[in-house]
Amino acid sequence: MIRALLSTTTLRNSLRPLSSIAKCVTPPPVLLDPSKHAVGYLSMILNARVYDVAHETNLQPAPQLSLLLDNTILLKREDTQPVFSFKIRGAYNKLSSLSEEQRDKGVVACSAGNHAQGVALSAKKLGCRAVIGTNPPIITSQATDNANTCLHFQ
Repeated sequence: MIRALLSTTTLRNSLRPLSSIAKCVTPPPVLLDPSKHAVGYLSMILNARVYDVAHETNLQPAPQLSLLLDNTILLKREDTQPVFSFKIRGAYNKLSSLSEEQRDKGVVACSAGNHAQGVALSAKKLGCRAVIGTNPPIITSQATDNANTCLHFQ
C-alpha cells in the first residue's frame, strides 16, 4: 500500500474557516491500493528497482514522421537497453521481488527472444540460476552466454 501525500481531512480542512481547524483531529493518511488508484500505481513504477540493470531511455524526435503527420512524434528508444527491449524491466522487477530463498532455487523461463535475454541478465545480476527452455535463435544464444544460464533446446 502507498501512503497518499494528503489525507481527506487535510483536503476538507482547507475549505473550512481557520477557527474550526484547531478543533479537528487529523486521522492517518489515506492508503492507496495500486491496483485501483493511478497515484499508487505510478508510485510503484517510479520505485521499481529496474534501474539496477535498465537505463532510462531518451525520447528521440522523428522529424520526417512528424512532418508527414503534421504533429510532433517522439520515439521511445527501448532498443538501447542492454537486451535491446523493454523486457528487461519486467524480468528484473519480478526476480528482484523474490525472496533470497526463492532466488536460491533458480528460475525457469520459456522464451526464444527478448524475455529470455531479460531473464538471463536479471538472473546474472542477482546471482540467481536461470533455465531458459525453448529453441532460441542465434542472437538469444549469444546474449545469454556467460549469464549463469542453461539453454534447453527442443
